[in-house]
Amino acid sequence: MLYKFKGGALTRIFALKSNIRISQQAIAASHRYKRSLSVVMFDIDFFKRINDTHGHDMGDEAIKHIAKILKMSSRNADCVARIGGEEFVLLLPDTDRAGAFKLAEKLRDRISKKPLDVNGKFIDITVSAGVSYVKEHHDTIESALSEADDALYKAKESVRNNVQLA
Repeated sequence: MLYKFKGGALTRIFALKSNIRISQQAIAASHRYKRSLSVVMFDIDFFKRINDTHGHDMGDEAIKHIAKILKMSSRNADCVARIGGEEFVLLLPDTDRAGAFKLAEKLRDRISKKPLDVNGKFIDITVSAGVSYVKEHHDTIESALSEADDALYKAKESVRNNVQLA
């Protein structure tokens, strides 16, 4: 599966070309300098229910809400990207598998405790996440994302609102 990074006005996250270039540079640096690199993929739980119950405008607000929390909780060196309708990725340089899991769990918890407030209307939102650690056999971002996506799928299949390791 080829992952295409999205960006733009809705989330104010990097555009497609920047994300691919940044991720490939991060993988190359990780291999060359033997530095840790992890990938976390997040997906908004029951996003269709938000759209169906509250309307697509509220779905857009939910996406912006999650993007804002992820950006505000990330380091300058991290890359936050939107890769699908309600899916996000964090590329975490100098972060090992345990550190990425800990951060993903912290963000999952933060999101679950901060409902979306739109003009006094509060909507609880949760996310599930999959964590992948970039290894030498990952030549491209797609291979690392595929492993994170598999872990995310396991998280969504279990109880949701949780984090799974690849």
